[in-house]
Amino acid sequence: MNMQTSAVIQSGSGVVDAAGFDATTAKYAVPPGERESRGVHPVWRAGIRGENVLVGVGDSGLDVGSCWLADPTNAPPGPRHRKIRRYNAVWGDEVDANGHGTHVVSTILGEAVVGSPIGASEYDGMAPRAKVVFNDIGVGVGGSLFLPTSMAAYFDTAYADGARIHSDSWGNDAPLYDGLAREVDEYAWSHRDFLPVFAAGNFGLSAGAPSTVTSPATCKNGVAVGASLGWSGPNVASAVVGDSATMNVRSLNVPGTVEAFTVYMAAVGADRFATGAQPVRLVAASPPDACSNFTVRFPGAVVLVTRGGCYFSDKIIHAQDAGAVGVIVANDDVTGFFKIGARDGDASARLVRVPAASVPASSHRKLLAAMPCVVTFHPARLSPKRVDHIASFSSFGATTDGRIKPDVVAPGEITSASAAAAGGGDSSERGAFPNCAVTTIAGTSMATPVAAGAAALIRQYFTDGFYPTGARTKGNGFAPSAALIKAALINGAEPMRGFTELGLPLEPPPSVRQGHGRVHVGRSLPLAPGPARMFAVDERRIAHGEVHSFCLELPPGRDAPESTTDADDELRVTLVWTDPPASLPSAGRTLVNDLDLVVVNGDGVAWGGGDRSNNVERVTVPLTIDGTQGGDGAASFVARVVARDVRWVPGGESGQPYALVATAPGLTGGPCGARELSVAARAGDDIDFSGG
Repeated sequence: MNMQTSAVIQSGSGVVDAAGFDATTAKYAVPPGERESRGVHPVWRAGIRGENVLVGVGDSGLDVGSCWLADPTNAPPGPRHRKIRRYNAVWGDEVDANGHGTHVVSTILGEAVVGSPIGASEYDGMAPRAKVVFNDIGVGVGGSLFLPTSMAAYFDTAYADGARIHSDSWGNDAPLYDGLAREVDEYAWSHRDFLPVFAAGNFGLSAGAPSTVTSPATCKNGVAVGASLGWSGPNVASAVVGDSATMNVRSLNVPGTVEAFTVYMAAVGADRFATGAQPVRLVAASPPDACSNFTVRFPGAVVLVTRGGCYFSDKIIHAQDAGAVGVIVANDDVTGFFKIGARDGDASARLVRVPAASVPASSHRKLLAAMPCVVTFHPARLSPKRVDHIASFSSFGATTDGRIKPDVVAPGEITSASAAAAGGGDSSERGAFPNCAVTTIAGTSMATPVAAGAAALIRQYFTDGFYPTGARTKGNGFAPSAALIKAALINGAEPMRGFTELGLPLEPPPSVRQGHGRVHVGRSLPLAPGPARMFAVDERRIAHGEVHSFCLELPPGRDAPESTTDADDELRVTLVWTDPPASLPSAGRTLVNDLDLVVVNGDGVAWGGGDRSNNVERVTVPLTIDGTQGGDGAASFVARVVARDVRWVPGGESGQPYALVATAPGLTGGPCGARELSVAARAGDDIDFSGG
């Protein structure tokens, strides 16, 4: 039900329904009577429920007589209506014949009207005080949508009424940056306070497809939303972890530093690595691709090799001939984990004797940075939280030009919200609100309104003056850009450490299946009196070759996080810019203006940089147990925005505008000026990007 989902996006924890949960999951659940005290809706409790926020939606139709959308005075849609500011049926038939649109809108902003049955509020939406500007684009009972010939005309309807977030749970079947995606980018560029939110698509089971996120979710300036499993439902089968293992890596350069990596076992060679054994060395292959005999021997070691250039079996045999007891094959692109198997006609596969496994390219970079190191192997664990796992139908990236899509994921499987009444949206002959039925639907169509509702809460956070103190402060409010809302949404996204329903491990974010993680506005929006604080920059312009430096300070003696879900043990920094539309046809890179985010600590260690494809960059810096990156209890960082290649700014304006968001316990920040850390000043253009 929606109440579980709204709790998940605010606290990471669901709520117990009448049926209850099994013993494994119940320890994460919060009984309804304890929601306020346990803080599962902290954003609502702070007074952020979508007040004064308008959301645009285009869908199959709307049942205006639904309990969650009806007006108690039976007012028609318009300025006086409780929930529906406008119902525009220029492209549709004023009937929600399949219930899709009613379900979507109710998930974003539905709120049970006075007089609804007991329990109806359990199905309230993510931002229950927001209102909708609705475009009916549904025709007939088959779910067909009449897409406007112009996205500008389509969006203008909502924009003119004041909507600055637009949720669209539809798309075509083209996994391309096409004319539709370009039109979205063009509109967002010319209306930089307008954030489109699109469903990534339901093609996750398309066998052999390199990318299945479809247009217009392939646009740069919107938010593409994938789907996790819902909070409640059938248990995830333990068999999904059968082909995976956990590899603990202990760096010999930094005593006591251990990081866990998931590895995906091969279909050739030994079944798996020995668990519970003594640590063994992890070494880099020479040559790196292991496609020829090794130049040195590695007796008793696990060897890290790169994908490509020859058969997997050739790589593994060259490693075992050099004395290796196991092989880790790192991907050479952004597609994440993959199954190592023997190709047809590969007779040498039967000669493989040692275990092998794959890791994504992101793990490859971290493993190289950890060397010299030793590793041990352990059974993989299945998270008991269903929302940590990706729904099998959820479309995956990357885009054809290598961009990370989806941007985020949200619960979209087994989602229950308002059902449209039989006969459509006209309630004039049925009373004010006779329809309190609910229905359950699955799809990225259902995850998208969850993310859009979260974006509505983020917008209210800024307009109501919660930034920077975490409490509503008169005079601090401002209208945020779409880039700032997107940056805050992504900055707080929670990493998912689960699997697909078919057993493929999820690569840590950013990745092509979970994007930057699962929506978690409780992490996005620091609230007083909690320890986390935010520093934000909005609509700052940067010209080609410029570097903007922001000093971020974390004071000593900060409060410890209240729970592990607070994630206050890290500094998170996210850079987003609304990029100009790309040229068509776009067979190459669609990024027009390239900015980089680099975060440097007081010891000169740098994170970030090097992304040439995305207009979203995020850096996460783990803090030590006492919350510092130094020994004196305090921590200092410089976040740098580098205008690597600003090629085109339409409209004759100067510089590429961007938004930056940073959060951490006790964080304060501002432009560095004379306060810039000496180590960052020394680094200049010679920053070492090996930190992450």
